[in-house]
Amino acid sequence: MKTLTRLFVFLIFLNFIQFSSVNSNDYEGMILLPKVIQKIAKNLRPSIVTIEGFGGLLDSSIRGDGKFKKRVRGFSKPGEGPTTGVIISEDGYIITSTFNFIREPKIITVTLNNGKKFNAKLLGKDNTRKICVLKIAVGNEKLKVPEFITGKKTKVGQWSVSIGLGYGGDKAAISVGLISGKNRVFGKAIQTDANISPANYGGPLVNVDGKIIGICTPLSPMGQDAFAGFEWYDSGIGFVIPIADCGDIIDRLKNKIDVNFGKLGIHVTIDKKFPKKVMVDLVMPDSPAEKAGLKSGDLIQKINSHEIEYLNGMKKILGRFESGSKIVMDVKRNNKSLQLKIILGSGKDLLILPKEKIIDKKIKKKKH
Repeated sequence: MKTLTRLFVFLIFLNFIQFSSVNSNDYEGMILLPKVIQKIAKNLRPSIVTIEGFGGLLDSSIRGDGKFKKRVRGFSKPGEGPTTGVIISEDGYIITSTFNFIREPKIITVTLNNGKKFNAKLLGKDNTRKICVLKIAVGNEKLKVPEFITGKKTKVGQWSVSIGLGYGGDKAAISVGLISGKNRVFGKAIQTDANISPANYGGPLVNVDGKIIGICTPLSPMGQDAFAGFEWYDSGIGFVIPIADCGDIIDRLKNKIDVNFGKLGIHVTIDKKFPKKVMVDLVMPDSPAEKAGLKSGDLIQKINSHEIEYLNGMKKILGRFESGSKIVMDVKRNNKSLQLKIILGSGKDLLILPKEKIIDKKIKKKKH
């Protein structure tokens, strides 16, 4: 499907050339485009590193079905073989994807473009954006830091180039595509149809000026586990995190502070009398919800002024917040409106993960 789409775009492009006044300089520009892309990759190469992990969890410890016991289209298992990272400071901080460390490798090495290899320390992980920070001790050597741009400077429809070292060797794998959306996956990601896969997880997506739009990582609006989004690799649906917008998050990761999805600590029900509303069924002991005063039977009306309709709508709103975030929740209790202030926890803080169930309050007549 992706190939057909690109062919269709190319045919439109040819038709445009045929019926428009394009001078020789424009044709020269079209011919030079591949060379421009190659130059972008060459100029960025000193800022892109190869990451390798050794040891760690067995496949059976990661997934009971052993899904990753075999290689997938030539890619290494997560945390094995070469993966990609990008230098973010002269003194040895590197950003990459958490996907590369699912196996929790005991030893991590980073190889620079000049061939120098270092042992690396994994500092903090942002499990909501699937990014993490490594640190290598480079001594007096100053590393080359690329230029990052904010999400505001990225436009839907512009060209983008993904770069990765996941195939091994010092030559980068390159894929070209378009920016297809912004504020995706809980408002945290930029979407592209350039190939995003284990070959470039942790690598950069750049514009035609050679500036980094974001870091390639597997994401999904439908799941929050470590593998969510992996199933879409090379599908034309890829996501990157605009690092220039994540200064506070990067600082937390450098300081070994993990970032997790914010959790309330409740079980919820969908009452058929109010199908659009989410009702609290059970509040976990000592959870953020209980501490804020949320009770069983409360109807959740709003979160931070966002109207809550259906459970999926509530999940999309909550997905924007990390653990430690403060939210304001409007609820209705016994026909009275209340406003509660809640500090979200993390999944590790809760003994039971939130779940849902549908109830029907209709009383069935007993058979005699």
